[in-house]
Amino acid sequence: MKRLTVQAVALAVAISSLAGCDSNAVPVTGSTSSSSSVPAGPTNSSSSVIFAYSADYNDSLIMQYSVDGSSGALGTTPVSSTSDAGSTNTVAVNQKENVLYATEPNANSVSEYNIANTTGTLTHAATIAAGTAPNSITVNATDTYAYVVNRTSGDVYEYSINPNTGLLSQFASISTGGTAPLFLTINPAGTYAYVANTSSGSIAVFSINSTTGALTAVSGSPFSASSAYSVTINPAGTFAYVPTFGGNTVSVYSINASTGGIGAAITNSPFASGTSTRDIEFTPTGTFAYAVNGGNGSNNSGTVTEYSVNTTTGALTSIGTVTGVGDYSNSISINAAGTVAYVVNNWGPAVSEYSINGTTGLLTALGSVPLAGGTTANSIAFAQE
Repeated sequence: MKRLTVQAVALAVAISSLAGCDSNAVPVTGSTSSSSSVPAGPTNSSSSVIFAYSADYNDSLIMQYSVDGSSGALGTTPVSSTSDAGSTNTVAVNQKENVLYATEPNANSVSEYNIANTTGTLTHAATIAAGTAPNSITVNATDTYAYVVNRTSGDVYEYSINPNTGLLSQFASISTGGTAPLFLTINPAGTYAYVANTSSGSIAVFSINSTTGALTAVSGSPFSASSAYSVTINPAGTFAYVPTFGGNTVSVYSINASTGGIGAAITNSPFASGTSTRDIEFTPTGTFAYAVNGGNGSNNSGTVTEYSVNTTTGALTSIGTVTGVGDYSNSISINAAGTVAYVVNNWGPAVSEYSINGTTGLLTALGSVPLAGGTTANSIAFAQE
């Protein structure tokens, strides 16, 4: 199976609302700039079979959908569903796209599933221990290491990935230095990792050993970042974009090129977004960005704020707002071509789909995938043959 994206990470981090969804809620990833924790989504290729997997925490299900290779649209009815006894919170797919990982906060574990060629069917392969309330999982670009963020224990579990089977083996763990971390973002170069501590208003920054995959806190970590909910690094790796869940804004910080540390906020930061901002993602060129705002969880109150991006200064300029996205909209994923965006909504519709105008950056609704067979949608991951 070939990799769907050209992103620096193979993630599929879930993002369900922190307010109103309980202690297991998360903002992904699992990103979708070249560095963030949300998947980049499928390419537009009619020559491949593409599948999407959605996590349903409440019903302990992983839903499988087909994806149209030309339009990028998901089928409105699941191809199949897989029961996951650990109450799946987030899902991620490895770079080879033959293994899916599912975090299970109620069981303090990660389940691993083989992905069948052609059909995309999931078969349980193994379950491995994690910390307390594992929230999300991030896979590095070389398919050698994976990192699980544990919300309650406030740490990151580090795993090596078997090159033949794709299965995980834990080799270390490290504290984030704060409380309620949700997920981990790797910069485009693969040299630093970033974790927002949502309850302590800080960002942990770790260097990544290129040989062992081990994380080491950089000097000054964790860095103060009021109301930080998640972290997205722009495709150039020069700025950190931090949704502030309570502030309804996006803060933008410079990144120290030598240390990876969080620097000063840029001029005019924070930038206005919408109610309960959870995630922000970039088109592959970094010229447009989209912030997902969860709203109040009723009457499709979720919105997406559209921005043009000054790639030199990092500044955001609002160019529009998409309304009626869904209930408790929580993450956005953009395909590798930068032509389709997928918004996951915790309370439905499961996924809202939009085309991206390459000239203006504006979104146009393509359709939506209803909740089917379950009651919540927490994350999305893609696999392509």
